[in-house]
Parts: sequence; structure tokens; C-alpha cells
Amino acid sequence: MDLFGFILGRKKDVISLAIDEALALLEEKDYDAAIAVIHEKALSRHPEHSRALLHLGICHMLKGELDKAEEILTPLSKRTRMDSESAAAMIALDKIMADRKKQA
Repeated sequence: MDLFGFILGRKKDVISLAIDEALALLEEKDYDAAIAVIHEKALSRHPEHSRALLHLGICHMLKGELDKAEEILTPLSKRTRMDSESAAAMIALDKIMADRKKQA
């Protein structure tokens, strides 16, 4: 948590902390560990948490598991309001899937 947030008494919730931990692991390209953190610390508590599912899909996309990423992200895009982060993930996935089909 940043100093400003601390001064105002704002604390990150468990899901946000888990996602932050997973993002740090993604920076290290430790995709399996990031996926495990999201499952164990976020989705085990809130299985339908949109932001946790979004980041799980991103983890699978970065790992190269495009079918799994699509399986997670497509239903998510239909049930939630798309913020810029979600939209960017879906655009990236669509582009990767289109490129994959061209190569096939």
C-alpha cells in the first residue's frame, strides 16, 4: 500500500493483494505461480470475481494457453462492463487468435 493510502486509512482487499502478487510473478515470467496465486488467494474466496478472472485469463494468454484464456475471458466479457483493462485483454486475445488462425 502506498503512503497516501495508508494515511487515508485505505487498505487493499485480499483480492487486490492477490492480484498484485500475481502481477509481480508475471513480471518474472513465473506464469504457473501467478495462476496458482490467483486460484488459491482470490478465486478460492470469490470464484466469480471479475478482476481475478480477468487476470487469470491474462496469465494463461501470456503462458501461451490461448484456448484456456479464451475460455475464461469470453464469458467474462459478456457479463461485465468492459473497463480499459478488460478491453485491452480481449483485443490482445482476439489478435493472437486471429494470427494463430492465419498460420494454421
